[in-house]
Amino acid sequence: MSKVEGLAHEIHDVRKDLGDLLGELQRRRREATDIKLQARRHPRAVGVAAALVLGAITLLVGRKVRRRRELRDPVARRRRLRAAFSRMADDPERVRVNGTARHLATAAGTAFLTSLARRIASEGALPRRRAPIVTPEPTRVR
Repeated sequence: MSKVEGLAHEIHDVRKDLGDLLGELQRRRREATDIKLQARRHPRAVGVAAALVLGAITLLVGRKVRRRRELRDPVARRRRLRAAFSRMADDPERVRVNGTARHLATAAGTAFLTSLARRIASEGALPRRRAPIVTPEPTRVR
């Protein structure tokens, strides 16, 4: 066997091994991404994951309900109001005084433009004044 034939045989063997390795890698990727197969193989892990997700959702909903109840509680509302007045007394510069007029003007402008846009959308265009109807004068025959 010549040197060239030996190298060709070696290249063929390396390609075959590489093909086998790639096939194995493809099979493992398919198995790893097959959720049904993983659930059948690891039912305990699926149960633990489902319990964790359910627990997290329950915790978040419970915290939201508790927070809403706390915000509506009259005693808590008085505490927050007292704290707000204390902050106002401690630092009166932080209380917004002259920004209110700007906010009112912005709200009024927004309301006006919204109603104008709705009117245009419902009528198709701005209402036009009708031109007066002009009747032609009768022609005189001589």
